[in-house]
Amino acid sequence: MPELVTPVEYVRIDYICDECGKGKMLQDGNIVLTSTPVQIPHKCDKCGFIVNFKNSPYPRNGYRDWV
Repeated sequence: MPELVTPVEYVRIDYICDECGKGKMLQDGNIVLTSTPVQIPHKCDKCGFIVNFKNSPYPRNGYRDWV
C-alpha cells in the first residue's frame, strides 16, 4: 500500500489565566501532587493566581494538522 504524507505543524500550547485573562499559566516548580489523577500546580506569570491542572503541564508542545 502506498504511503500518504500529511504535513503537520509543531505548536506550543499555552493556557491563559482564568483570573486576569492576560498571563500564561506556568508549572510552579517541579511539584506534582500524587493524587488520582495526578495534579500539577501552575502559577500565572502576571497576577500570581495558582491552580492545579490534572495531567496537563503548561506550556506543552503538540502537533496540528494543516487544514
